[in-house]
Amino acid sequence: MKRAGIACIVILLTRCGEIKSHGQTRETHKNCRAAPTARVNYYTGVHEYDSGSPPALVLQISIAPAQANDEGALITLGCQLANDFPHETVIHALIFDDKEAARSLALYAQDQRKHGAYLWHLRARYELKRSEKQQLIDFLVPFAEDDLLVVKRFRTWIDF
Repeated sequence: MKRAGIACIVILLTRCGEIKSHGQTRETHKNCRAAPTARVNYYTGVHEYDSGSPPALVLQISIAPAQANDEGALITLGCQLANDFPHETVIHALIFDDKEAARSLALYAQDQRKHGAYLWHLRARYELKRSEKQQLIDFLVPFAEDDLLVVKRFRTWIDF
């Protein structure tokens, strides 16, 4: 169920990023050595494994709201997660700016009480595939353009 939830978020982030696709997606590469050295404090709301092979660590974590919109803090968090879980080959993490949302969101339970409110606090996703030497942070930044909501998608590949 959680693996499907992560897939849904990937699709959601992809589709939302396509709402206004002409030049709105920014893709960059950063290095952990160049990331700010201060640790990002995070709260783990969900820590479990999916049924994949190999099993992926599935996390739902929250960070301070100011850090959730800070690319440097998100990159630092990605590097930190890779170091905090050195034996995990695959990590899928949803990053929230609210502890209750990180602890409580059941992604596919759309009839869940406060489901929409919890989703509103979803800020980013982190993915690590150690065997492929890949890690990335995907996040969306909403802003107003022509009096309508537009989102800008950011994808940052993090080099080991």
